[in-house]
Amino acid sequence: MMRLSALPRHSLLYFWRTNLAVVLGAAVAVSVLGGALMVGESVRASLRDLFLGRIGRTDLLVTGPGFFRQELTLHEDAASVIALEGTAAVSRRRVAIQIWGVTDGFFAFHGSAIPAPSGDGLYVSPALAGALVLEPGATLMVRLPKVAAVPPESVFGRRDETTFALRSRVERILPSNELGEFSLRPSQSAVHAVFLPMERLQRELDLPGRANAILIAGAPAEDVTRRLRERFDLADFGLKLRPLSGSFAVESDAGILSDAMAAAIGRAARENRRQSYPVLTYLANTIRAGDRELPYSLVSALALDSVAPREGTILLNHWAAGDLGAKPGETVTLEFYEWRDGGELATGSAEFTMAGTVPVTTPPDARALVPDYPGMTDSPRIAEWDPPFPVDLRRIRPKDEQYWHDYRTTPKAYVSVADGQRLWQTRHGRLTSVRLTPPDNPGEFAATLRAAIDPLDAGFSVLPVREEGLRASRGATDFGEYFVYFSFFLVVSALLLMGLFFRLGVEQRLREIGLLRAAGFPDATVQRLFLAEGLGLAAAGAVLGMAGAAGYAHLLLYGLRTWWVDAVGTTLLRVHIDPALLAAAAGAGLLTALAVVWGTLRGLRGAPPRALLAGVRPATEAVPQVRAARWLAPVSAVLALGLMAAAGKLGLVAAFFGSGLLLLVAALAAMRLKLAAIHGERARSVAALGLRNAAYRPGRSLLCIALIASATFLIVSVEAFRRDTSDPAPGGYTLLAESSLPLYEDPVRLADAEDARTVSFRVKPGEDASCLNLYQPRNPRVIAPPDSFLDEGGFDFQTSLAQTAEERRNPWLLLRRNEPDGAIPTIADANSLAYVLHRKVGETFDLERAGAEPIRLRIVGALRDSVFQRELIVSDAGFRHAFPDRQGYRFFLIAAEPENAASVAERLSAGLADEGFEVVPVAERMAEFYRVENTYLSTFQMLGALGLLLGTAGLGAILLRNVLESRRELALLTAVGYRRSHLARIVVAENALLAAAGVTAGTLCAAIAVLPALLERGSLAPVPPVLGLLAAVMATALLASLAAVAAAARTPLLAALRSE
Repeated sequence: MMRLSALPRHSLLYFWRTNLAVVLGAAVAVSVLGGALMVGESVRASLRDLFLGRIGRTDLLVTGPGFFRQELTLHEDAASVIALEGTAAVSRRRVAIQIWGVTDGFFAFHGSAIPAPSGDGLYVSPALAGALVLEPGATLMVRLPKVAAVPPESVFGRRDETTFALRSRVERILPSNELGEFSLRPSQSAVHAVFLPMERLQRELDLPGRANAILIAGAPAEDVTRRLRERFDLADFGLKLRPLSGSFAVESDAGILSDAMAAAIGRAARENRRQSYPVLTYLANTIRAGDRELPYSLVSALALDSVAPREGTILLNHWAAGDLGAKPGETVTLEFYEWRDGGELATGSAEFTMAGTVPVTTPPDARALVPDYPGMTDSPRIAEWDPPFPVDLRRIRPKDEQYWHDYRTTPKAYVSVADGQRLWQTRHGRLTSVRLTPPDNPGEFAATLRAAIDPLDAGFSVLPVREEGLRASRGATDFGEYFVYFSFFLVVSALLLMGLFFRLGVEQRLREIGLLRAAGFPDATVQRLFLAEGLGLAAAGAVLGMAGAAGYAHLLLYGLRTWWVDAVGTTLLRVHIDPALLAAAAGAGLLTALAVVWGTLRGLRGAPPRALLAGVRPATEAVPQVRAARWLAPVSAVLALGLMAAAGKLGLVAAFFGSGLLLLVAALAAMRLKLAAIHGERARSVAALGLRNAAYRPGRSLLCIALIASATFLIVSVEAFRRDTSDPAPGGYTLLAESSLPLYEDPVRLADAEDARTVSFRVKPGEDASCLNLYQPRNPRVIAPPDSFLDEGGFDFQTSLAQTAEERRNPWLLLRRNEPDGAIPTIADANSLAYVLHRKVGETFDLERAGAEPIRLRIVGALRDSVFQRELIVSDAGFRHAFPDRQGYRFFLIAAEPENAASVAERLSAGLADEGFEVVPVAERMAEFYRVENTYLSTFQMLGALGLLLGTAGLGAILLRNVLESRRELALLTAVGYRRSHLARIVVAENALLAAAGVTAGTLCAAIAVLPALLERGSLAPVPPVLGLLAAVMATALLASLAAVAAAARTPLLAALRSE
């Protein structure tokens, strides 16, 4: 005799066909959920592996304000390198590259036995070799920047011939596992790098024994920082002490002392009990008194014991006063060049009252008041000057040459320090030197000055590149979360399908349930029996789904490497199986499946055994369902509209998903009410019988409608989000350019492209903040336009913190705000803010700076679909304050007529090839961003198509089940005169109702849910593609109905009639 506890096991085997469908439904749900989660983990792990493979053994990176001593030792396990950016060229092909100057110690540091390149040889990365078609032995032209101590953006800085070329021989193509892709930046992009002998670079740069970076492994950052403070030297900052008669001077190789360094010198002087005298020396193009003038004369601003002019006055030395015939009390005018922040030299002037004269030899060591400026101070004659600014040598008189021969760089005039700084200070500093007395024991002062300087505040930085890279490897985009979103409706469809088949399985066993109830078994016992079956089915589905999850993850990763590679930009993604995620997905799937089973069984409670024995399903569930639908439809609709209204605060994605789900709930509740209404109507046609048949089984019909509606919603709504690049000149600019090396003049003038207009942006290099970067940007790129660009008010804003009417008309003006807490106003693209940086307008955050305190940025505006998705934007003044050492311009917007754009691009690229000037159409850059977004949408749509397949399967199952259950009714209709064509119309009408209801509900909900996004974009959904998709959905439903008609045609009606 079989025990009751064995009944579930035997039932599972006996009804294996239906149970298999239930298991497969649960397995699909678990597979999709687990696979989606594993995709996220796989992307993170792949990014982590890629970064770790490129960084080698590097844990910390030490950089300085410039080049420092190569022998600076901060740890036993370290390697000094030279790191520069440049370009590599073969024939007319050019590529921006990373240049590494290395020794044998670099490779030994990373555990490699490869020796460093020698002589004129170099190593290249595999990606560079592929880009330029290089083989060992090939000749490669490497162009790199000249390293100048004097800031290029200053009067004495050189802005022409800022690069030079090295002809090198490709000695080896380094494989990826032998540091061929060495990089310290977390990025999935190909690495274009060359490795040159450090000695050769030092020789060519005229920096013997110097490096600008140290790689360190296995040391805490605190220990390295402590050793840096102990072992740095003044020479590492370009500082030197010049002994003089009666004093000594502290000078800089840059010809200017930064404010921080000048303050440190002042602190050291006070601690060392010395008197300090600030000095600022400048070149006057003209010193004029009356109608007489002196050309190209040095003027010093100082306050020495022997020379201390008051503000507003000027002292001339005897030679200058005699040549000008000037007398005390007369007006003396200085004319001079001044560097404008727009990258241009302008002429300024200032008037002073002559206070008196001083001997040429006063103050002592007057020649030493002037820093060393190559091309000028080292020239034997003025006529041989080679300055970085224009001079008219025809103005030079013989007496001027004689003065230069006799007194060299001795200033001819002196003004107060306050006047000099007011006229000639720059963002790089306000002093050229500091004199100190007494002159004895300068070594003691040097030690005191070292103690007064914190290298981390003066330009050095100790960067935990491995730690930061691993954090960035978590990804800007959580692909696991995205694919869970993408697969949400697919999971729901699988669970609905599982519930549908379980329900069908229960309904075909109503007589069995009735027999158990008639035999005296209570409802609770019967429900436990079927719940045990459901548990077994759900558990089997969860186990099978865990295996399916791995396959689903492999499929999605394969898609990301091939079909959807535009979304990730790399083919280096690999599947990483995480058992914990599989278990979590299986647990979630199991619990959800059990909930579906329990909900199905709950509807059978209280059914009379007599009805069950007759095979009639209980109808008591209809009234509560209808009552619930009456309040669920309006409440869900109101909540959905509320979410749509709050889309600006919640975000478009959250509003879309939330409102879409609520709208579908409202639509399904409305459909339930409509089915109830149809059930109570009289059938007046053959087709109406099909409608009545659908309404007779509202639970099944509603499930089918839900499957079709969810898939339709997904497919239609996604199509509405697709982007195109129909605007050839967003913001009024047709071209965009970037240069590998900085430019200091307008590229239009440099390349003879006067038929175009250029806006030049300052650039602080950093990580890509757009969707093209899979890594989380920890230190995003920052750019700064000129003030004239802000006044133009170009590009559209999505939102901003504008308060005044003027700011609302032109939110760019927000960048000129002075924030009370010192934060720098910042603008970014809305997409980058939301999906990559994960920040909001109004948010304040800190941005790390190498060798300085972090700066505070405040997001004051978000651009809509702009070309600035890779960077943050600040004002020119804010940029110069935050990054005073960043010179020149490297990002450019170019306005040209569309018909001339190609010609302008070609001339600019050719004329500025040495600087690595790369020009692309703005529309092409926008297409790169849109390709990523459209690829995500295609992924979403494909998963929606899979959901549609499940919905179609559910529809077919319902129709076939309905045909089988209605075969006696169909036989009776045939017996009373209905033809088989009438029966086909009944089946097709039932199917058409379900399919049309699902398509209509999904389409309307999609149209309403995407409305906020469409209004914000100012565009309409693409109607033809949407109509095509709807036609495909209806065609699929029609195929299912034809299958049901064929089944009805094969039904043995005579046998069915006899059983009626």
